[in-house]
Amino acid sequence: MHPKVHKPVKISFFNVTGTCHGDELGYLFKNHVAAQFLDKGETEDKVVRRFVKLWTNFAKTGNPTPPANDLQLTWKAADKDCGFIDIGKEVTVGSIPEAERRDCWKVIFQNFPIVVNNL
Repeated sequence: MHPKVHKPVKISFFNVTGTCHGDELGYLFKNHVAAQFLDKGETEDKVVRRFVKLWTNFAKTGNPTPPANDLQLTWKAADKDCGFIDIGKEVTVGSIPEAERRDCWKVIFQNFPIVVNNL
C-alpha cells in the first residue's frame, strides 16, 4: 500500500490535499523541480529523513520497519486489511484507509464481473 505522506505533499503543482503517485520521488531523489516545492525547516526535514529511512530499510532488508528500528513501529506486509503508514509529524500505522471509497469498487466488481474479468 502506498504510504500517506505528511500534509499535502507540495511537490505536485496543484493545491490538492493528499498525495498522488510519484509525489514521494522528490523525497527520495534530489532534483531542482521538487526542491522548490519542499518547505524548509525542522518538521519537513524530519519527515524526509523518516521517509528515506523506511525506503532504505526496505531496500536493504525487504522490511521498511525491521525489528530494530528508530520509529519503534511495525509496518506489516500488505493483506486484506490494507495496512498503511501515515508519515507526518508523527509516524503511525493504520488499516483500511478510505474504506468507503474502496468499498464502492467491491460493488462494481460484484455487479459487473464479465466486464472486469475481460480488462
